[in-house]
Amino acid sequence: MPDYSDLERLYEVVGRARAVRAAKSGEPDLGVTDDEKEQCKRWADGQELQHHVEHPGHEIIVGKLQSFMEQDVQRLLQTDPADTKAVLANHAVAYSSSNIFFRLQREVAADVEAAKTVPDIVKEGLRLTRGVPPESI
Repeated sequence: MPDYSDLERLYEVVGRARAVRAAKSGEPDLGVTDDEKEQCKRWADGQELQHHVEHPGHEIIVGKLQSFMEQDVQRLLQTDPADTKAVLANHAVAYSSSNIFFRLQREVAADVEAAKTVPDIVKEGLRLTRGVPPESI
């Protein structure tokens, strides 16, 4: 499991600052939203994954996963259609294998793409903790 402790600390800092601002302005305190947290986690994951995706070994892993999926599909296609139990079992395996392979590809690609843009809450946290001007991030 990834270590999101830095993000958790960032949420606390931003949440406290937002609470203070809300108290001063009389507006409701919305805190840090679940969407903001999800965006930060995707960004952080993408930061880590982009180094692995660019590594030559990544293609080997993807190729092996694809090969496993293709083997499962072939096993299904070679199953005697009269053997309904075997067809259902092999279909479940091929479906799961395919689903996992394509979901993993989509999620990794989405995370790597998300890493290209620093989330606003991270920028806000940096301004609060380090006095970094927003235009320099």
